[in-house]
Amino acid sequence: MAFELKYNGSLLLVRFYDVLDAKCLRDLIIELGKTEDTFEVTPHRLIDLSDVEKFELNYSLMVGPAENRKTKSLRNPIKAAFVAPNVLSTGLSRMFISLSTNPKITYEVFKNKPDAEAWLAEN
Repeated sequence: MAFELKYNGSLLLVRFYDVLDAKCLRDLIIELGKTEDTFEVTPHRLIDLSDVEKFELNYSLMVGPAENRKTKSLRNPIKAAFVAPNVLSTGLSRMFISLSTNPKITYEVFKNKPDAEAWLAEN
């Protein structure tokens, strides 16, 4: 697994590193679903792509994991912020967002973590 998933008391934090491929994305979606189900109130999340050295994803590899997010039943509306510091990570984040539209998830993409955290802290 080339990701970390943890809860910091207010946010679910996802950090991808090394190689981000379809298996890694699928594994995260499974873990994220299990983790979300443990909360009475589903927390907002920050997905950090800053430490990814190589992306091995394309449209067809993202459809399945994105469909899972699209159909995921959440207890409450949430925000999900992607930290995508370069053109490739920004493009892949936007592709995932377009494939996984869920009425209870508001997505946004940021170049850096402080801006993402500030947006997540807004009411």
